Amino acid sequence: MQNKMRKELIIGLACLTLCLVLKQFSSVSDFVIGILMGSAISFELIGILPEKLYLALKNWKKAILHRS
Repeated sequence: MQNKMRKELIIGLACLTLCLVLKQFSSVSDFVIGILMGSAISFELIGILPEKLYLALKNWKKAILHRS
């Protein structure tokens, strides 16, 4: 059985990479770095959730969005 990485984990790693590259090679404001770092951590945490909890979170999000 081959485990594939979820899209959220890939996006989180990309945000973290972008954050580190921007911090190292350019003078971007701390606000932008903070937003990138926060979103990277959030996406990574969602990406590493167990399957059962991930599906419950996904169903909850769908229920909230369709209620409005």
